Amino acid sequence: MDTPVIRWEYYPHVSAQAATRAFVERLVLGGKRPKTVDAYARAIEDLLSYFLETDPERLLEADEADLYGYIAHLKRCSPIRKDGKRTWAMPLAARTSRPTRRHPGRPT
Repeated sequence: MDTPVIRWEYYPHVSAQAATRAFVERLVLGGKRPKTVDAYARAIEDLLSYFLETDPERLLEADEADLYGYIAHLKRCSPIRKDGKRTWAMPLAARTSRPTRRHPGRPT
């Protein structure tokens, strides 16, 4: 079985960091499926991008507040495609709220 080639152009921040690059390479060597490797690499790429845009020095010393900030960022943003562009997504509130049904004969 051939070892899948990692398309590093999709994960520039991951490939630039020795630890994250090695992690993704170990996933491939460990026999993870290509979609699994891609999902992990995209998630790490997004995390690195967030910290590089906000405060790069906080990446290694991230605390609870930093992680809450990243989670809030994820809730506000739509997913990133392989080409680095974000897809359109409904706001979180619209995805989680359900319309109420009115049943005939029941009080509302």
